[in-house]
Amino acid sequence: MYVALKFVVPNLEISNLYISSFATAAQNVAEWFGGIFLFPAILSIFNHQKRKQLIKKQSSIDTLRETSWSDFEVLVGEAFRRKGFAVQENMVGGADGGIDLTLRKDGKLHIVQCKQWRNAKVGVSIVREMFGVLQASNAVSVYVVSSGHFIPRMQLRLHKTCPLS
Repeated sequence: MYVALKFVVPNLEISNLYISSFATAAQNVAEWFGGIFLFPAILSIFNHQKRKQLIKKQSSIDTLRETSWSDFEVLVGEAFRRKGFAVQENMVGGADGGIDLTLRKDGKLHIVQCKQWRNAKVGVSIVREMFGVLQASNAVSVYVVSSGHFIPRMQLRLHKTCPLS
């Protein structure tokens, strides 16, 4: 963007007075627009490095349980990325409507609820709630991912459908 506004646009031979004025003005704001596009790129590099460091720190289920809930969501998102999903993290603080991550693969939408629990078990109520969220959304599936445990009757069925196992 910077190169286009600073060097290309001002050097175009334009006979229209308005477009010519725009070309001159574009040269003066090239640094601002370049910065606007540079900031997200730098942020993306920072986030990528953070994900790499989080993954390096994980050596067992115990280290996973010691992460913060936000880092747990980042790790779950990275696991889905490695399975070929496009991942969008829900950056909303507070109530998220039951959706921590949205996934896309093969044109289909999937939703994820992360439960970073050390000792609590994910029970039927959470699964029912997520089924309701699934019904209210355009998603084709829902994943409930926990660092804790599922109640015994659910564990086998969820384990078989989990893409991370």
